Amino acid sequence: MTNPMDSLYARLGRKGVTKAFARRLLPDWWDDSLAATPSALLQAQLIISSGMNFELRSLRDASAQIEFKAARRKFKFSKAVDEPSIQLSAEYATGIAKLAVQAVPSAYIPPPPSALDIRNALLLNHKCIDLSALLDYCNRIGVPVLHMPELPGKKMDAVAIRHHGRSAIVLCTKKAAPYLLFHLAHEIGHIALGHLGSDDGTLIDAAITSNTADADERAADSFAVQLLNGSDIRYSSGGKYVTAAKLANAAITYGQKNKIDPGHIILNFAHAAEIFALANAALKLLPATATDTSVVNNNLLAHIDQDSLSDDQASLLTKALAAHA
Repeated sequence: MTNPMDSLYARLGRKGVTKAFARRLLPDWWDDSLAATPSALLQAQLIISSGMNFELRSLRDASAQIEFKAARRKFKFSKAVDEPSIQLSAEYATGIAKLAVQAVPSAYIPPPPSALDIRNALLLNHKCIDLSALLDYCNRIGVPVLHMPELPGKKMDAVAIRHHGRSAIVLCTKKAAPYLLFHLAHEIGHIALGHLGSDDGTLIDAAITSNTADADERAADSFAVQLLNGSDIRYSSGGKYVTAAKLANAAITYGQKNKIDPGHIILNFAHAAEIFALANAALKLLPATATDTSVVNNNLLAHIDQDSLSDDQASLLTKALAAHA
């Protein structure tokens, strides 16, 4: 007798989800033989539907094409990335982010459209606007922030979602914390400036870059730079030769004086001068705490109520967060 999971895995494969990834979504105790029982098969379908943001009815109908849940989606592309190549990853990030939204116990407070208002409020309790400071801000306004660099398809930089009147942010790069810092500030900008709209939906940033003609992207970039620096500034060396050590030391000194994260200063300089190899070398000279990305998911787990989720939902969420640990 054919196991119904074989058919389900085959259909998921046609949608781009490998059997190995589908099995990763299921609880550790799961065995495919359990699917011979209709209730157990339904449980597996529910879990996969939730994690991948699939319509449950399309999973349950063995003759149907699997479909994503209906929602408004805004894709912000780069030249190297198009919608079909990143949609699977975006839907997975969306599905997991919805679980995080469900587990946030605090009220949602929409961020104001003024980056400087947010910056000034944070500097009352933080020495600069670093990743920890922005995560603290997101905790206070009820916006869960997830770090999910392990995705089932091609990767995007970040995703902002709106679900049941609340927002969430997913950061996807494997790069050091200063990259995550700017991406987080950029996504806060999208939310604060109303780019997600009032209905449930997802805004997917394929690649966050300053070289774009997209009005929303330019506005979110400007918001992020003001939030992190206090003004819409771009740094330069004034034509002087700069080594990685000099850049790192200058960023630390200037950052301490002006309440700016040194890693951001380095990346801001790199984007303006287009010298990313030098910037990455300079980032490696910063203290380890300045480049650590584990703070994101550690912060999330410390501020959500996992008891508000079912065991299967909690398993989905924690597996997604631990995938790259």
